[in-house]
Amino acid sequence: MSMKKTGTREDLASELRNDVGYWGMVGNEKNLTAASEGASALENGVVNSVTVGHTTYVVVESRDNPSEE
Repeated sequence: MSMKKTGTREDLASELRNDVGYWGMVGNEKNLTAASEGASALENGVVNSVTVGHTTYVVVESRDNPSEE
């Protein structure tokens, strides 16, 4: 099952930064790396979406419509 989360660039990067600790705690190096690199790429404006595990994080331009599907 895959999930999509949308939000502002800043909110998604922050969520991914928080997830880095979780992935490290459970020993999932692949997702730890993906979350860390994804947060940096979002913060730097390099990408508009990243996938970590089964979740794809997609930037929307407005804070009016963040969603979780």
